[in-house]
Amino acid sequence: MNKVFREILWPMVAVLAAFVVGGIIVLLIGDNPFVTFYHLIGNSFGSLNDIGYTLFIATPLIFTGLAVAVAFRCGLLNIGAEGQLYVAAFATAWVGIKFGGTVVTIFGKQEDWSWYSLPSVLLILVCMLTAVIAGGIWEQFPVY
Repeated sequence: MNKVFREILWPMVAVLAAFVVGGIIVLLIGDNPFVTFYHLIGNSFGSLNDIGYTLFIATPLIFTGLAVAVAFRCGLLNIGAEGQLYVAAFATAWVGIKFGGTVVTIFGKQEDWSWYSLPSVLLILVCMLTAVIAGGIWEQFPVY
């Protein structure tokens, strides 16, 4: 029973506690928490398209959690994974814009913000290398 409680019931208690705390926050804002959670769950898992979009949006965080889990299984504690994700994403977006070519602004206008236009395959490799380097540099700050 102790193993079942630890592996099944504790995560369920944590999710329930998160819903209760979230409901209290929504209630303090002045909205109905039941309607809020109905829309949250309905728009996330309401149809196959909604599920696919939810997984699409959550994929970077899922892989970040996987990276932390792998490090934790090796006996290491990585508390900087989310920061690495954001810094690597920012650096990759910057490199993609500066070496990729045309950018569509929020008004729908196309502008050329690039310094140089790399071929697509090379640009993808440069962006991936940029993400690795930027995330690695960002992780060095807490290490020292």
